[in-house]
Amino acid sequence: MNLIEGILAKALVNTLPIIESFWWVIAIVLFVNWFKGWWLKRVRSAFIANIDWILLEVKIPKENVRPPKAMEQVFTALHATYSGGIDKWEDIWIKGEVEEWMSCEMVSSRNGIRFMVKTPRKYRNLVESAFFSQYPEAEIVLAEEYVSELGELPNEEYDIWGNDLLLARESAYPLKTHRYFSEGKKIEEGLLDPIAMIAEVMSLLKDDERLWIQILIRPTGDGWKKETEKIVGEKMGRKKKEEKKEVSLIVEFGLFLWQVMTALFVTPSEVKKEEEKPEKPVTLTDSEKKVIEEIELKASKVGFETVIRILYIDKKGAFTRENVSAISGAFRQFDTQHLNAFKGFKGTRVSPSRWFFKGSALLRRKKTMYANYVKRSGKLGTVMGPLQEFVRSFYADEKVPLPVLNAEELATLFHPPITEIVSAQGLRSVEVVKGGPPPNLPISP
Repeated sequence: MNLIEGILAKALVNTLPIIESFWWVIAIVLFVNWFKGWWLKRVRSAFIANIDWILLEVKIPKENVRPPKAMEQVFTALHATYSGGIDKWEDIWIKGEVEEWMSCEMVSSRNGIRFMVKTPRKYRNLVESAFFSQYPEAEIVLAEEYVSELGELPNEEYDIWGNDLLLARESAYPLKTHRYFSEGKKIEEGLLDPIAMIAEVMSLLKDDERLWIQILIRPTGDGWKKETEKIVGEKMGRKKKEEKKEVSLIVEFGLFLWQVMTALFVTPSEVKKEEEKPEKPVTLTDSEKKVIEEIELKASKVGFETVIRILYIDKKGAFTRENVSAISGAFRQFDTQHLNAFKGFKGTRVSPSRWFFKGSALLRRKKTMYANYVKRSGKLGTVMGPLQEFVRSFYADEKVPLPVLNAEELATLFHPPITEIVSAQGLRSVEVVKGGPPPNLPISP
């Protein structure tokens, strides 16, 4: 230990003159990185603030027999909002453009279970045509915003619980989808609807309870599919060249200083390259082949960056964890041991994570969860103080990777229930089916 401390001390002594001579370079690098973060956050916030949102309610037919596969086609159509990638300098740094997103929501209260879609107004025709193409008897109407009916939460009367759901493994691994529940079956043959359990939990609420489920979707390109190629390649025993990772200017400067400090103690030596050995054929088990098949099947469909947010609300005197456990259990039906599963994101979990100031920390987490829901924010992360925000601002392009779900997975989680299977009492449906005039209707001149 003394030897290491001596080496580090000597390296620091030799580096100090360099730092004294070039301190202004360090200052410029720090300032440029801070300014990039501050500016990018500013222009992006302005762009997002100018998005004109509308809230649509999708009223399902009273006798809906369309399977979740139909909703898969709806999500595939909604992927048309993808811009192809925002890569122009002026779009990023001047206009602050970001890929626009939508929010698919299941809202339960004493008024029943409602299916909602919040979307930028310019995509209203796309949303309506996508739904009507698969559910021609549905009704889509403009709806009043429901998130503000109880005021800012939590408050003196109401308490909340919530969490964001992420994936337990890489996005390349799929969840259990509607194919596992319904493939090759008809209603009379025991067809299952994966949304039945969720709808049942949402229909058993008391008068003062609310259960809101928010699924934020933002279309993405094929970049996430590189993960698929990597995982399949590893399972097949294929070798792949390492890709050079992009790092920020401040990280590169830090690496440069470290190389200067350690160069004095590194002895040049010849490094022998390992001889490349021919790849050996890999024998896969049936279960491994099935995993690869499922991974490749997921990658064959369009993907969306996704945030799933659950919020449960009740009066403080009657607040119970029973429905929290019930809705958490309902999402467990999509988990598989060999593929993927849901897990709560501890950065936004509404539970104290400190030894001290538990009450204030818990309150901040609840307020953050509620604010993220109201704003339909796809941002993930814990509640940060001013110092943490300042440090984070140095990494303007740093992006917390969001899980990617494809159209099939999203259709499993959000679709009009098959009413012959789902018997939840609170489902709100179209009472009267609209139709066109009869062909022989007389028309007066």
